[in-house]
Amino acid sequence: MDKRIFLVFAGCLAVSSGAPQTPVEASIRQIKFTAEDKLTRVVIETGGRLSYHSARLRDPDRIYFDLQGLRATTGPQVIPVASHLLKRIRVSQREEGVTRVVLDVEPGVDFAVLRLSEPERLVIDLRPAGGSAVPPAPATPRAAPFPAPEPPARPAPEPAATPAPPPPAPEPAATPAPPPPAPRPPEPPAPEPVVAPARPSPATEPAAPPPAAAAGAPGPVVVEEIVAKVNNEIVTRSEVEKYRRLVEAEIARQQLTAERTQQLLKQADSDLLRDRIDQLLLVQKAKELDITVDQDLSKQMAQLQLKSGITDPDKFQQWVREQSGMSFEDYKQQTKDGLLTQEVVRREVGGRIAISRAEAEKYYEEHKNEYVREEQVWLQEILISTKDKDEKGVAAAEKKAKDLVNRARKGENFNTLARDNSDAETAEGGGNLPAFKHGVLKKGIEDVVFPQSKGYVTDPIRQANGFLILRVAQRDAAGLQPFEAVQNEIMDRLYSPRMQPAMRAYLSKLRQEAFLQIRAGYEDSGAAPGKDTSWQAVQKLKPQTVTKEEVAERTRRKRLLFALPIPGTAKKVGLTSSSPAVGPGGK
Repeated sequence: MDKRIFLVFAGCLAVSSGAPQTPVEASIRQIKFTAEDKLTRVVIETGGRLSYHSARLRDPDRIYFDLQGLRATTGPQVIPVASHLLKRIRVSQREEGVTRVVLDVEPGVDFAVLRLSEPERLVIDLRPAGGSAVPPAPATPRAAPFPAPEPPARPAPEPAATPAPPPPAPEPAATPAPPPPAPRPPEPPAPEPVVAPARPSPATEPAAPPPAAAAGAPGPVVVEEIVAKVNNEIVTRSEVEKYRRLVEAEIARQQLTAERTQQLLKQADSDLLRDRIDQLLLVQKAKELDITVDQDLSKQMAQLQLKSGITDPDKFQQWVREQSGMSFEDYKQQTKDGLLTQEVVRREVGGRIAISRAEAEKYYEEHKNEYVREEQVWLQEILISTKDKDEKGVAAAEKKAKDLVNRARKGENFNTLARDNSDAETAEGGGNLPAFKHGVLKKGIEDVVFPQSKGYVTDPIRQANGFLILRVAQRDAAGLQPFEAVQNEIMDRLYSPRMQPAMRAYLSKLRQEAFLQIRAGYEDSGAAPGKDTSWQAVQKLKPQTVTKEEVAERTRRKRLLFALPIPGTAKKVGLTSSSPAVGPGGK
């Protein structure tokens, strides 16, 4: 079977808040399609609740979908497909708040539509009409938001903005049969209405490699490949490549030796697929546990916007795209996934690792030599920058710094104050700095902080780049540190080596419970022992059909069942509203 797998990201579409007269609730996150010999499937995934209108036009044959509540931010886009059922996919702006997706199909192609959620998406199946080599007249149209079907409607002609020849008025024809209902297997549902008999299978599952093309004939070009299936989600080759580039950039930023760089790259390369599967499993577990992080996400986005100093929503989203190298919606989703992952790890793993005080004291007694130290101080910082500011701006920065000092001295959390207000690179980490021994800090700063006890907050200290606020997080006197002074450090030291094995054990458990398949040539370095993750060919269930004769026969049998004789008598009781045995109110 000739089958090609494609995944096309519609990067031209994004949420825009600059048009208050038409609320835009969602965006097209991606358009995926698969092409087989008897089926071409298109999946339009959106970032929010989906409402649509669909219809079919002729000369040339095409099917369009008007997605309500979306707005394209760029001009029309054309996605070539060139299968024997589908020529291309076109995306354009029809009117304010409506995005039109047009499928240019070959003559005589039937289509069926299914709307699914989590995430919201349309699944469109294109098949040869009637399964015949000679296609009949094309069917048109069906206009209904899933799942409530409505009578066929005469479609409006496409707007001139769509890059296609102006269509004539369409002729009415038969409405295509509605698709079969989405399956409900006991395990997590597949993203599309195609399942294997025992466990779910993602709709974009590729078949075995296509047979070799005939001599001289060009073979299919794979522009995307699914490398893993994790319950009802997939991992693609482009995702793995994207994470590899991010890791390479981070390692290069550290400016390590060539040998160490190669070691880290080799290790990262072997763990890329494992880490992506880990994240998917944890996010899926968060949904299963009904964990919500919407408030935390909104707060984090608001803090980021405050830190950027950009008040206009559209400009802020553009700034995020420039800084992160991804769309605002993707960045927001990645941030949300990170928050969900952290909460699952905290609840399911970290919260179950207990270290008693007796254990910590025992470790302290056995490692006392490690806690004999020179005098040193641990600091936190907040920097209010004065870079590129005039005299008025400097005065405002000083006023802000003094206000923060007052708030910190009144008991507000210094970590939060640093994260929300500091212009230093340490802001995200709560302003935490490493320990300083005598002679490392500037003398003026050293004379201020070393004599102070834990919790002391300095006045704003004028620096060349702004106003610096320091807090004494911890102060170690010279000699052997008492247990209370290093108790948290010991707890962390005992916790860390237990956390990693516990985390891997938990992820192995999730893998054992998951539907997981890995394509040949790729390896999950965190695979669960004994778990079969070999790649399986997709199994499709044919939709059931019912004839009028079968419906009539079922009705007749039901009537017979409602006229059964009472045991021991020849009397029959008919359980109908007109029967003497059943009066008003069932009496």
